[in-house]
Amino acid sequence: MSKLKVMLVNPPVFHVYEPWFDTPDFVRPSIAYIAAYLRDHMDCEIRLLDSKFERLNFVDTVDRIEDFAPDIVAYTAFTNEIKPAAKVAQMLIERKRIKPMQVVGGVHVTALPEQSIEEFPQFDVVVYGEGEITFLQLCQAFVASAAYDAIDGLVFRSADGTVVKTAPRERIVDINDIPVPAWDLLPPARQYFIQAQRGCPFSCKFCMNPGGKFVRHRTAESVIDEIRDLAVNYGAKKILYGDEIFTVDLPWTKDLVRKKIANNLHQLVEWSATTHVRFIDDELCELMKASNCSGVGLGIETGSEDHLKKVGKGTTIELMLRARECTRRANLWTETFCILGQIDETLESLKATIDLVIKLNPDLPIFGIMVPYPGTEVARLAAKGQGGYKIVSTDWDDYNKQIGGALEFAGLTRSQVEFFQIFAYVRVYLANRRYWDLVKFCWTYGRAGMVVVLKNLRFALYNLAGKSQKNVKECEPSQVIAIGKAMDDWEIWQLAELKRAKKVHNEPADNSA
Repeated sequence: MSKLKVMLVNPPVFHVYEPWFDTPDFVRPSIAYIAAYLRDHMDCEIRLLDSKFERLNFVDTVDRIEDFAPDIVAYTAFTNEIKPAAKVAQMLIERKRIKPMQVVGGVHVTALPEQSIEEFPQFDVVVYGEGEITFLQLCQAFVASAAYDAIDGLVFRSADGTVVKTAPRERIVDINDIPVPAWDLLPPARQYFIQAQRGCPFSCKFCMNPGGKFVRHRTAESVIDEIRDLAVNYGAKKILYGDEIFTVDLPWTKDLVRKKIANNLHQLVEWSATTHVRFIDDELCELMKASNCSGVGLGIETGSEDHLKKVGKGTTIELMLRARECTRRANLWTETFCILGQIDETLESLKATIDLVIKLNPDLPIFGIMVPYPGTEVARLAAKGQGGYKIVSTDWDDYNKQIGGALEFAGLTRSQVEFFQIFAYVRVYLANRRYWDLVKFCWTYGRAGMVVVLKNLRFALYNLAGKSQKNVKECEPSQVIAIGKAMDDWEIWQLAELKRAKKVHNEPADNSA
């Protein structure tokens, strides 16, 4: 056959609910990573299409794909993006102008690999786990007309229609083997997400931890080179770190930040990152401020010590207060992330969370609502009706932490939790007499807030009509069971990968975080 043509796609959205994510100022790094690895190891023609960044609708997206006429179309998708990806795939099938092999990867299908291909027959192949090597081998097998059975990390249909799942792909231990993302295949952006490391040692019950428990660093020099390239050649104005915990290794992080300053990167571009309150101190905050860090995000989650233990966050309120004092002393802009609807949440624990954030008084408080993302402990508890949870929707469009509606809570109505979400923002600003900041917040995030208000009104009308919230959306029992089972499979894989990584790095087998 002629040279293989591959297109990697970040699909468009059905509706713009969260402007920062639905109409981003940054391009999607995952498709750029896959493209770079493929380009380095195979002679093929590659195109990237970030429909969100380019503000394309579904028709425009499909037109662009058809114009290129690829042999393989691969989509990336978080849980609330899987249906948009499937819609693009379905439109290509219905138009019948091209017949590419359609592949999907990302966090959602990693949690539910077999269910995803059964639920969305538009996709021919699922790539689960880290995708660089898997997708390369899939493309090589496609060109050679070879079987896919020997490729780890795949789910596909055999000739007789049977769904086949191959063994999980082992993680790439040395991520310096992965080339810098193929930013040149995407339009230039003002902001870029980069990854200096993969993995997180904690076991938060609301997180799937797709990067694994073992943290794998790039060299500081490679990160410096990438940032300089983005600033000089692509016009980047801001770098956002996509690392799960940017400062998890304090000496490594401080070394990287010092090298930014030594290389004058702080004069070229600003940056921000999120981190864990356990891994932050005065020296780091001062370095971050000096290196043109525009802000740091702190995971707070809840203001209840009891719920902090239940969620597996590995932190305390004392550590949160200490971390906030560090950022305050360095005059470092700070945002905090909280999740309402924790395991066995009560009105008292909700109030404790708001009271803590008032005390922290971050520049930007963020309050989300718990989502039972597939592959998480919360999803497993909810699937079993435990932890004060009940899954009421398996419509993946509802799996959005700001405006989703996938969970009901024991002892609390969904409307109560959503009321507290709105009340929390108002209370934090007013209690700290930040009236102008409240006005600016409402102006900036008013659209998402209006969606929450309208949802509350909808559920109130259903209650007045004598209907319960669970009737608003039908919940498929088989999907709920699959969501719960996904956590069991994922946990077994995570433990195996952790042991392997420690063996490679000659660490004690029981040295878990």
